Amino acid sequence: MLLVVSAAGEPPDSQLMDKSEIVIGYWTGEYFRPMIADYPWGKHLKASHWAMLRKLPKGIFLQSRPEFREDVGE
Repeated sequence: MLLVVSAAGEPPDSQLMDKSEIVIGYWTGEYFRPMIADYPWGKHLKASHWAMLRKLPKGIFLQSRPEFREDVGE
């Protein structure tokens, strides 16, 4: 999913208030998580907008990573 989240982070950076950034992430069933393991604002995201990626470009393959396993289920 493409997620639109606050660029200010938690706790908010006053210089980035009212700014947004796009993050690639996924929905766990309870909250959004970033696909970047060391995302600076933590592992739970408050997305204001989201969009599904229905078809990946040719040559792009998703690969499982151990840091994402705790939330992933069938």
